[in-house]
Amino acid sequence: ARAAAAIPVASLAILVVVTLCVAATMTGMAFERRYDIGVMKELGAGEGTVVRLFMVEAASMALAGGLAGYGLGLVLAAWLGRQVFHTGFEARWIVFPFVLAVSLLVALVGTIFPVRLLQRMHPAAILRGE
Repeated sequence: ARAAAAIPVASLAILVVVTLCVAATMTGMAFERRYDIGVMKELGAGEGTVVRLFMVEAASMALAGGLAGYGLGLVLAAWLGRQVFHTGFEARWIVFPFVLAVSLLVALVGTIFPVRLLQRMHPAAILRGE
């Protein structure tokens, strides 16, 4: 009973760590692009436009990563089934939308802090190099 209870806790801990990694990566991307964001804002792009661009990029990377992860997981599961358990493998396609939804949720939650950072960037200060 204890081992079964530890699995959801471990999964939750992994999701938290992955979300923090996404947040760190997206924050780095925001800092790398601060000059571009400053130019966009100075040319009249609204806060919503910049935020939407950033969120769409995060969502597209999440969906691509979820798709690749699901595919690699299928290949690995089939290989392990053959090599370790000497049995066949049957994919459960009902898991696929769940994998994509979790990937998308983790990416969007991990992007909240960087988006707030983007909203606080002032174009004049960015373009002056501050």
